[in-house]
Amino acid sequence: MSRRDWRDALDLLVEMGWGSDEIELACETLIDACEGSEFDAKDPLELKPGHVERIVGDELEAEEGRAFQLLARTLAVDDTAARELRYVLWELDDA
Repeated sequence: MSRRDWRDALDLLVEMGWGSDEIELACETLIDACEGSEFDAKDPLELKPGHVERIVGDELEAEEGRAFQLLARTLAVDDTAARELRYVLWELDDA
Protein backbone atom coordinates (compact mmCIF):
# COMPACT_ATOMS: atom_id res chain seq x y z
CA MET A 1 0.00 0.00 0.00
CA SER A 2 2.91 2.38 0.57
CA ARG A 3 3.23 3.05 -3.16
CA ARG A 4 -0.46 3.77 -3.62
CA ASP A 5 -2.09 7.15 -3.29
CA TRP A 6 -5.00 8.22 -1.15
CA ARG A 7 -7.53 7.50 -3.89
CA ASP A 8 -6.61 3.81 -3.86
CA ALA A 9 -6.79 3.77 -0.06
CA LEU A 10 -10.23 5.38 -0.11
CA ASP A 11 -11.50 2.98 -2.78
CA LEU A 12 -10.31 0.03 -0.69
CA LEU A 13 -12.11 1.23 2.44
CA VAL A 14 -15.33 1.99 0.55
CA GLU A 15 -15.20 -1.47 -1.06
CA MET A 16 -14.82 -2.95 2.43
CA GLY A 17 -18.04 -1.24 3.50
CA TRP A 18 -16.75 1.82 5.36
CA GLY A 19 -18.87 4.96 5.04
CA SER A 20 -17.42 8.42 4.52
CA ASP A 21 -18.31 9.59 8.05
CA GLU A 22 -16.66 6.51 9.57
CA ILE A 23 -13.56 7.00 7.45
CA GLU A 24 -13.23 10.67 8.31
CA LEU A 25 -13.78 10.05 12.03
CA ALA A 26 -11.23 7.23 12.10
CA CYS A 27 -8.67 9.40 10.28
CA GLU A 28 -9.20 12.34 12.61
CA THR A 29 -8.84 10.00 15.58
CA LEU A 30 -5.54 8.70 14.19
CA ILE A 31 -4.31 12.26 13.69
CA ASP A 32 -5.30 13.19 17.25
CA ALA A 33 -3.52 10.10 18.61
CA CYS A 34 -0.31 11.17 16.88
CA GLU A 35 -0.61 14.68 18.31
CA GLY A 36 -1.10 13.25 21.82
CA SER A 37 1.61 11.60 23.85
CA GLU A 38 0.13 8.11 24.15
CA PHE A 39 1.92 6.72 21.08
CA ASP A 40 5.47 7.20 19.88
CA ALA A 41 4.39 8.42 16.46
CA LYS A 42 4.37 11.92 15.04
CA ASP A 43 2.92 10.73 11.72
CA PRO A 44 -0.04 8.35 11.21
CA LEU A 45 2.15 6.13 9.01
CA GLU A 46 4.47 5.57 11.99
CA LEU A 47 1.72 3.92 14.08
CA LYS A 48 2.00 0.17 14.67
CA PRO A 49 -0.83 -1.99 13.28
CA GLY A 50 -2.05 -2.87 16.77
CA HIS A 51 -2.23 0.79 17.67
CA VAL A 52 -4.25 1.55 14.54
CA GLU A 53 -6.78 -1.16 15.45
CA ARG A 54 -7.00 0.12 19.02
CA ILE A 55 -7.48 3.73 17.89
CA VAL A 56 -10.01 2.96 15.16
CA GLY A 57 -11.79 0.57 17.50
CA ASP A 58 -12.29 -2.26 15.05
CA GLU A 59 -10.49 -5.40 13.93
CA LEU A 60 -8.75 -4.40 10.73
CA GLU A 61 -7.05 -6.32 7.97
CA ALA A 62 -3.47 -5.15 7.45
CA GLU A 63 -4.27 -3.43 4.15
CA GLU A 64 -7.32 -1.77 5.67
CA GLY A 65 -5.30 -0.34 8.57
CA ARG A 66 -2.62 0.87 6.16
CA ALA A 67 -5.31 2.59 4.09
CA PHE A 68 -6.55 4.46 7.17
CA GLN A 69 -2.98 5.49 7.97
CA LEU A 70 -2.42 6.82 4.46
CA LEU A 71 -5.69 8.77 4.46
CA ALA A 72 -4.98 10.18 7.92
CA ARG A 73 -1.54 11.32 6.82
CA THR A 74 -3.07 12.98 3.76
CA LEU A 75 -5.64 14.80 5.90
CA ALA A 76 -3.02 15.83 8.47
CA VAL A 77 -1.23 17.94 5.88
CA ASP A 78 -3.30 20.94 4.82
CA ASP A 79 -2.57 20.96 1.12
CA THR A 80 -4.34 20.37 -2.18
CA ALA A 81 -4.52 16.60 -1.68
CA ALA A 82 -6.11 17.02 1.76
CA ARG A 83 -8.70 19.45 0.43
CA GLU A 84 -9.46 17.13 -2.49
CA LEU A 85 -9.82 14.13 -0.17
CA ARG A 86 -12.21 16.07 2.10
CA TYR A 87 -14.26 17.03 -0.96
CA VAL A 88 -14.44 13.40 -2.16
CA LEU A 89 -15.52 12.25 1.32
CA TRP A 90 -18.21 14.94 1.29
CA GLU A 91 -19.37 13.80 -2.15
CA LEU A 92 -19.53 10.17 -0.98
CA ASP A 93 -21.69 11.26 1.92
CA ASP A 94 -24.18 12.83 -0.50
CA ALA A 95 -24.29 9.79 -2.79
